[in-house]
Amino acid sequence: MLRAQALSAIRGGDTLFKNVSLTVHPGDRIALVGPNGAGKTTLLSFLSGIVEPEGGRVTLDEGDTLIALAQEERAGSGTVWEEVTSGIGPIIALEQELEALSTRLDDPDDYDRWAAVEEQFGNLGGYDYRHRVEEALTGLGLAEETWERVAQELSGGQQTRVALARALVARPDFLLLDEPTNHLDTDAVEWLTDHLARSHSGVIIVSHDPAFLDKTTESTAVLDDETLRVYPAAYARAMELRQAEKDRLAALAKAALERKATDEAFIQRFRAGSRAAQAKSRERQLERRLEQEAPLIEQAEANRKVSPIAIRLGGGGGGGESLVRTGPLTIGYDTTAIVRTAPITLGRGQKIVIAGPNGAGKSTLLRTLVGELSPLAGIVRWDERTRAAYYAQGHEGLDRELTVLETVQDGRAIDLTRVRALLSRFGFESDDIGKKAGVLSGGEKSRLALARLALTEANLLLLDEPTNHLDPRTRATLLDVLTHFGGAIVVTSHDEELLERLGATTWTIEGGILDAAGRVPRDEDHTDTDLPNWGVPAGTLPELATLATPGEAARRGAAKENRAGGPAEVQRGKKGKTFSTVGMTTAVIDRPAIDTPADKKKKKKLSRDRSSEGRR
Repeated sequence: MLRAQALSAIRGGDTLFKNVSLTVHPGDRIALVGPNGAGKTTLLSFLSGIVEPEGGRVTLDEGDTLIALAQEERAGSGTVWEEVTSGIGPIIALEQELEALSTRLDDPDDYDRWAAVEEQFGNLGGYDYRHRVEEALTGLGLAEETWERVAQELSGGQQTRVALARALVARPDFLLLDEPTNHLDTDAVEWLTDHLARSHSGVIIVSHDPAFLDKTTESTAVLDDETLRVYPAAYARAMELRQAEKDRLAALAKAALERKATDEAFIQRFRAGSRAAQAKSRERQLERRLEQEAPLIEQAEANRKVSPIAIRLGGGGGGGESLVRTGPLTIGYDTTAIVRTAPITLGRGQKIVIAGPNGAGKSTLLRTLVGELSPLAGIVRWDERTRAAYYAQGHEGLDRELTVLETVQDGRAIDLTRVRALLSRFGFESDDIGKKAGVLSGGEKSRLALARLALTEANLLLLDEPTNHLDPRTRATLLDVLTHFGGAIVVTSHDEELLERLGATTWTIEGGILDAAGRVPRDEDHTDTDLPNWGVPAGTLPELATLATPGEAARRGAAKENRAGGPAEVQRGKKGKTFSTVGMTTAVIDRPAIDTPADKKKKKKLSRDRSSEGRR
């Protein structure tokens, strides 16, 4: 049995949760859900014994085994096969001993030892462990040709699947899985669903995939508002029960407030009259009742005031007809080629989904198009007005030591009020902006990466699994934003709803070849003669003066005027600012304010007064 008693967690001075208790028996299947940042990963770290809680204790019955899988698990230095079988070390050790003893069976003592080891080997499932390993690797989409490769050479998603296979093959008494489907395609999710249904382990699953949770769990633990509430139902039914609780709470709170208003009106009316004694008694009753009902009212008010997530990525306008052009490409790492492509053109407003099995090179292609990775052969060019933003699924671009505020500012002179407003739209309140990125949950890191991306005012988004780690509310908001984004999008995702709503063209990578809607690389492919002189190298960002202070923007505007030999074309805006429309910059230049209605009224009165003086 795995038991947690009165656990408390404090991060950065803030209480994540307190007095949380949970009991898990072998065979239990529990979904652990809650909004991003509620403390789900922290709770798993307490249950696994990796981290000590600030309060309470966790106990695991003697002899029971437990394995916890982190969100972004990375492999060791062994081969894929060695990494997976490292989770069944006792079986491998017994197999090796059996092999050594098999050459000395003429010796009675060695024979007796061999018989004892053989019995233990069989009892531990040694005779079918190779089948289990092969089944797990194949089911999770790791092809046989990868089994003898060094696991660290694989993509991040593949390494996480190696770790998942190791945990499943080990058959522990208790299994803690943090976002296990993030790097799985549809076939792998189906295999994992079936495997967990046959497992005898007690399983706790953190996931934001409702369909997966409904198929794999039987009870749901909701971590929210610093508490844990367990519902004896799968996810969908549990959410119905929880909403019914909130509705009932809201009705009770409403009735309590109505009684309070009625009592206060009575007390105020008769406080000094003939019914003063009755009013005084009513006042004492009200005070006692308010003490009892205050938590009810506060909770209902908190539920009502849940801050919405308001993700905005800009309109995505601007740029040329072609945002990106390439020649024939060979892409990969060092000298290892992973994908070959025909010449690629990304047009303004185009929506592309890059599909393919895990490890096919989808992320590598995105990194090449964004200019983060140079192709092994070929060139990638951007239109001078292309403003591209790249979202990495592993959040590799986030510095763990920088605060939320510093991450968004990124060395740029941005007005603090604007930054706070931006972060608030992405669910970060004033108490959050001083937290270091390294202590954030996976979902919070995703929101932080999206907030930083929003500042680019991009017209081309390159998104690598953008909905991973996001809670349902944030995911739904992001889907709406991406659906209405006017710029170009190139995305890799296993999120079927996102792909359906984008209505995108599908490019497929298979066998090291990119099939771009029927266009595959051919021997006669060549780089257009004008391409080396077209646009700018991939990764060259235009200057975004909207991110600067007005003073800096004015200096930039003056510099542009000097370079151009004349004033920039301008367009008058609100509150006395003009916005340069030269190129793709948006320089903000201080000007005398446009008259407000009050200003015009004063001027009109002053003009009348002067006219009157002239007539006199």
